[in-house]
Amino acid sequence: MRGTRVFVGVVFAFVVVMAAACSGDGGDTAPAAPATDGGIGSLCTPGEASCRQESSTEMLVCNSGGSGYGVVPCPNGEFCIAEKGACGGVICEPGAQRCRTDGMREVCGPGGGSWNPDPCPASMICSIAANACATVICNPGEKTCSADFASVSVCSENGTYYKKQPCPTDKVCLNTACTNDALRLGEIERVKAGATLDLPPGRYAAALVDAEVGWGNIFSALSLERGALLAPPPAPPPRPQNALSHPACGTPGHRLPNHSEKRTGGPRPPTVPAAAPGDKRTFNVPQHSGERLSRNAVLSVSRDKVNVWVDENDAARIETAVLRDLADSVDKNVVGRITALYGKTTDVDGSGKIDMLITSANDDPGTAAFVTPATLFPPGTFGDYDFGEIIYVVTLAVTMLDYQLFLPALIAHELQHLIYDGSRYSPYFDNPDNIPPGLSGDRYAVEGIAETAFSWSGEATYSYLHILALQNPGEFSLASLFENEYLEDPKSNAIAYGFGAVAIEYLIEQAGGFTVEGLGAQVTDTGGRSFIDSFTESPCGESRLPPLTDWWPDLSVALLASSLPKSMADFIPADPRYHFMPVTADPAGGNRGLSMTFLEINGSSDPVLARTPWDGAPVDMLQGGMAFYDFAVGEKGATIKVGEGTVSAAIIRYGDFAPGDR
Repeated sequence: MRGTRVFVGVVFAFVVVMAAACSGDGGDTAPAAPATDGGIGSLCTPGEASCRQESSTEMLVCNSGGSGYGVVPCPNGEFCIAEKGACGGVICEPGAQRCRTDGMREVCGPGGGSWNPDPCPASMICSIAANACATVICNPGEKTCSADFASVSVCSENGTYYKKQPCPTDKVCLNTACTNDALRLGEIERVKAGATLDLPPGRYAAALVDAEVGWGNIFSALSLERGALLAPPPAPPPRPQNALSHPACGTPGHRLPNHSEKRTGGPRPPTVPAAAPGDKRTFNVPQHSGERLSRNAVLSVSRDKVNVWVDENDAARIETAVLRDLADSVDKNVVGRITALYGKTTDVDGSGKIDMLITSANDDPGTAAFVTPATLFPPGTFGDYDFGEIIYVVTLAVTMLDYQLFLPALIAHELQHLIYDGSRYSPYFDNPDNIPPGLSGDRYAVEGIAETAFSWSGEATYSYLHILALQNPGEFSLASLFENEYLEDPKSNAIAYGFGAVAIEYLIEQAGGFTVEGLGAQVTDTGGRSFIDSFTESPCGESRLPPLTDWWPDLSVALLASSLPKSMADFIPADPRYHFMPVTADPAGGNRGLSMTFLEINGSSDPVLARTPWDGAPVDMLQGGMAFYDFAVGEKGATIKVGEGTVSAAIIRYGDFAPGDR
């Protein structure tokens, strides 16, 4: 038989007669079957109906003699429902499931015409909230405190989940009721060095910060004086060891040569003739070792503000279309944007353009692009250095797709270096022996301000370096901002770059920041330029930044706040000291600002900053550094103590709320 056997009574008699008249005994026949009520030798029972497999809009109805089936179409808009053996409307998506109020699961039948009972496995019921089978975990109406002690949790009617009843923001749940006074959710509690703080039950995030520039370690920066913490996490990481050397502010950095080839003064050459595509030029590419490699290059692409030269040794490896796209991005957006933000570049060769050389002449595998201020001085000042505003771009950065996506932003980073170096050194171009010793240094503060150009160029979706830094906050150190040389360890070097970007970005924003409306120079200074100019014009050292006590602890709070669940955003005070500017989309195709979540990276709203679980054991940190911890206090409460000296802490009680909980 086809389909489900259903005996149709008087209502279908006229249908059967019509079917017999149209198709007779020669209509569709079902497979042979045992004798039925239709008589000995009958194939089917007269009036029996089923759905025709070949069509979802037709029925098969047994004729009056029981010798075969006739095809009967369903009325317009209806389908044959197998569970009923009759025509009707579709009420559900076949295979879909739903839960009844009595805990029974129902599944939509193959024809979509009915919901059929499908019991859940033993010890489970169908939860309306989850629309799926769920384990019974509590007795309906039973109360308990939520894991973060911020709500009273009440067992649902079917016992499969708890409904949260939030406590007032200044109360915690204790003994299934909102009673004890507590730190207000999101309130920032400051704890000075040597002081203690009593904490009621709850979940807490802590930022430790030391405002003294130095190179040592601080032991027992945070300790547990009373009570115990809940669910001890894995042991904290090993005590941090500082890999930096003591800074020597005032000694020349490696980016400006200081050797016997240096000469005092000299005539500045006349304006360089304008170059045209196809012209050739010899470049002396600086190496990490201090030497220069001579390379012949051809001008591949020329735009109003930029020339793109290609090392002849690499020309066959590079697609001209890639160079044109790069030149267009730099010419139409990057140069205008970065000069509007940070100031004008020099024009020592009179070309009015930035020269970019694409070359494989590079002995540092960690470098994608670089500049040297030596090219801004008259030829011969420091030996056989090139002359002009030149950005050296490593060929690998042009040929690899991953680099191509970020290359205009990398150029923005190097362009900011040219602006900074030109401003710092231009008074001494004709007399380099007068360069004061305090002009060079502060390596990672300088790289930090250049990395903000990367982020504000609008040419990249996010900065990898600041992401790496936020995931390793235990390596933050004020001293690294004022280090004179680059770190040898690649990861430590990258983290220091990213940390410099975070610190400088925060200071620019606290000064007022900028407003960007469109491509290129459509920038409005809302206060950020004052900090940039002050930083650029000041001698190296701590004095070029605002007093540390005015911003360093506040930066730690802003970072701590950024690490909390998104649901806590409305509880953190609106004070701009405790927030970073939100990332915004740029018409250039990327974003502006520093990402504090993974939203721009993988679409997740999870915070980037990594807090370390704390089990209550004394914790150590770097002098002049920051450390971020996460812990939970149980029903009996606890007392914590901040270490002596210049350490302080910020404590925030938080909860992890789902949408609609509050």
